[in-house]
Parts: sequence; structure tokens; C-alpha cells
Amino acid sequence: EETTTPVPSRNDAPAPKKSFNNTPNKALPLTFDKSVRAMLNSSEDRNYFKVDITKAGRLTIDYQCLSEELRARLQVFDKNNNRILQNTASDKGASFEQSFSVREGRYVLLMEIYNSESGKYELQVKLN
Repeated sequence: EETTTPVPSRNDAPAPKKSFNNTPNKALPLTFDKSVRAMLNSSEDRNYFKVDITKAGRLTIDYQCLSEELRARLQVFDKNNNRILQNTASDKGASFEQSFSVREGRYVLLMEIYNSESGKYELQVKLN
């Protein structure tokens, strides 16, 4: 008896690489005072992170650009999915720090490319 193994067609080429945390539902948890390194691969790439706040305070997000050509934008959403903050790096290769008051609940951070090339970056969150 003869058996045949299906051969994938040329149309089955793998899709472009996307981040594993590219939707709010797949947001990567951030730990206070610990840095996380990530990469934005294309203008369509989105990196989502989440921070769970157990007591009101002041949240500081430290964004360090690790690539000369990357200009990134940070957006922060509250538990009701309202955008409460937006900050764009002043130029390619620029870093920034942003602080704001928070209440108990989950906050979602979105990092995306703003008018630049892909690149690596580092994020750290602190709660005071």
C-alpha cells in the first residue's frame, strides 16, 4: 500500500515574527524594581505589559532606549481601558521617565514604534 506525505505549498510560508505579548490579553506582567528588555520589530508590532497595583501611590515608568534608531511611544490604560497617559520619546534613541498617581487595580502599558526604525528597549516600573 502506498502512502503519501503532504508537502506544504509555497503559500504556507511562516508569517512575519510577532511579539508574544502583542495584545492586551497577552500582556506580560511587570515586577516592581526589575528591568525587562524587549524589542519592537516593526511599525505594526505592539508590546503590552501589565502592572497590578495593590495600594494607591505614585507609579514611575523608566523607559531606556537601547537602539539609536528607535523612537517609541508609551501609552497607559486603566482597568476601564481608558488611556490615562501617553508619552513619546523626544527623538530617535531618546529615553524618558514618567510618573503619575495610581489607585488599586490593573494598568496596561503599550509600547509601540513612533515614526522610526525597530529596536530594543528596557522598561522598569517603581511604586512609591
